[in-house]
Amino acid sequence: EAMSTIKHFADCISENRPHLATGEEGRDALEIAMAAFKSGATGETVTIPMM
Repeated sequence: EAMSTIKHFADCISENRPHLATGEEGRDALEIAMAAFKSGATGETVTIPMM
């Protein structure tokens, strides 16, 4: 599934089409990933939103 997501993203760029996910959804996913990484590194609970 990751490869199909990457292919879709590349196709959107090359064909000048909008991506299925919005910028806000991308930001939210990144914030969750960053919080998980920080929590794993520190062993502490991380509150979302971080920003």
